[in-house]
Amino acid sequence: MEGKCTKQTEQDIVQETENPAVLPECKIVLVGCERSGKSALMDRLARGQFNNSYNPTIGARFSACNILSTKRKQTKLNIWDLSGSKRYHALMPMYWRGAAVLVITFDTCSADSLSSADDMLLLVKEARIEGLLGKVLVGCKCDLEQDRKVSFEEGAMKAQEHGVAYIETTAKDGVNVEELFRFAVDICEGES
Repeated sequence: MEGKCTKQTEQDIVQETENPAVLPECKIVLVGCERSGKSALMDRLARGQFNNSYNPTIGARFSACNILSTKRKQTKLNIWDLSGSKRYHALMPMYWRGAAVLVITFDTCSADSLSSADDMLLLVKEARIEGLLGKVLVGCKCDLEQDRKVSFEEGAMKAQEHGVAYIETTAKDGVNVEELFRFAVDICEGES
């Protein structure tokens, strides 16, 4: 999957989980350096909101929501947003357990952020996470074209180096956010 930063027009219902017992579930873990856009992605999907102010995640945050997959099948997403602060990195393997998909984020306005994502991809590879079905590299904040330091091609090349999918998003405008999580659901269902 490669997704450039273009606004999508399709709107599907994404809602808070009401009866999780009847839906298939997919655990997704968001990782990346500080300020890379993890929390914004989760909030945009689960709550339909974007907060312009920065509030660092302490440890981890959790959200559950339902989403329609590309096959129009409703699935419950259990999303873990892990702090990007290095002081919490020792906790990451605990949250990785049972994850079907890891979403590794970086800020397209920071070359250092892409380097950090590269390091994270190597760490994940070394960890050999049992049950992990897929990984997706995500370039966040693609709406800030004037501040961009990492091109779409550079992000896609980094993803190709690691054998993972690549997509660019912006939680501010909602571009490719639902598409990212639908793709993750497809991975959970063995479709990608």
